[in-house]
Amino acid sequence: MEKIQLKKTDFQDVKKNNRKLVLSCLSDGCRSRSDIVKISGLSKAAISLITNEFIEEGCIIEKQILPSGGNVGRPSIELELVPDFCFFAGVTLFRKKSSICVVNQCSELIDYTDFYTENFSTADSLLECLWDELLKILNKNNIPQEKLMGIGVVAPAPFDNENGIILTPPNFPLFQNYNIKDYFKKKTDRPVFLDKNSVLLAITDAKLRNSKFNNSLFIFASHDGIGAAIITDNQTHKGFGYHSGELGHTSVEPEGPQCECGNIGCLEKVLSSKYLEEKFGYSCSYAELVDLCYDGDKKALSVLDYIASKLSFAIINAVNLIDLDAVIIHGTYNYRSEMLFSKIESNVKKHSLISNVHPVEILPSLISPKDKISSSTSSIIKAYFDQKL
Repeated sequence: MEKIQLKKTDFQDVKKNNRKLVLSCLSDGCRSRSDIVKISGLSKAAISLITNEFIEEGCIIEKQILPSGGNVGRPSIELELVPDFCFFAGVTLFRKKSSICVVNQCSELIDYTDFYTENFSTADSLLECLWDELLKILNKNNIPQEKLMGIGVVAPAPFDNENGIILTPPNFPLFQNYNIKDYFKKKTDRPVFLDKNSVLLAITDAKLRNSKFNNSLFIFASHDGIGAAIITDNQTHKGFGYHSGELGHTSVEPEGPQCECGNIGCLEKVLSSKYLEEKFGYSCSYAELVDLCYDGDKKALSVLDYIASKLSFAIINAVNLIDLDAVIIHGTYNYRSEMLFSKIESNVKKHSLISNVHPVEILPSLISPKDKISSSTSSIIKAYFDQKL
């Protein structure tokens, strides 16, 4: 039998994958070498070699952990990431506000600045302002530009993810067929990742939960918009054109109003504050509506029932289609969420075929205000830990 010879590139790929495994273990917190051996399945020798390389590079450090409770014994040696080894920038482009942030290797927020998008007449003028603010943040925090590993950009869909082009997002005239990667190429040679807000928030929430769910739907609900991301086997499901998870543009009311996307009765259209006011003659914020519901206001309760029914309609379809074990909701609907979530959970349990096989949890997101700001860097940081930069 002819002997199989591994090429140099094969060895390089194996080494890169092994480094990725070690970094992924450390991205969740301190670990001992023996912990990494158990989690990764790599040999002690391989772990020792890789961790020593990372220590020499300055990426990780050794930390002595003393026995707890006054017990006598040798201190254990654990490894942890060096926070200021490298940094990542995150750009958020929204219709109301746009922002720039910087986080360190441990995903800790260093600083951020935001602006009202409407104050800018062109995309270039807004991006120029954000770039200037990025340089100020780096200078203020004594961060050399060469330590910036990449830039994550979040923008409304649709867009061409591979080429970094924001295509034709509704109600966002500032960015139409705009190549965001080309703009940043003029500024830096660092990689640029373009992604949807719901996807980045889903990655952030999954990390905070330590990947508790195998298949879940993450819903981001703002005051007048709904986006979603599907997590399967701890990975975001992107779809062929990178546009999966458009839950807000699924029809839940066939006789409803026409959406800007061209569809009829879209979820985010019928749950918009404008439509709810027209339908129920009820003018107040969602938080005020919920407060009235807890006070027993019958009209407010009828509006909340409507919101729950339409959200349930979309969620049940998603649960039946993908076999989800959890639905995680972030944003507007997290305010005093017990009443709304119990209504949705009851509807899902009653009408979803899947819920007869296993429970489907309806849960609030774990994302804090700081996590939300820094979530724009989630994809670029994931690529870094996956050794893809």
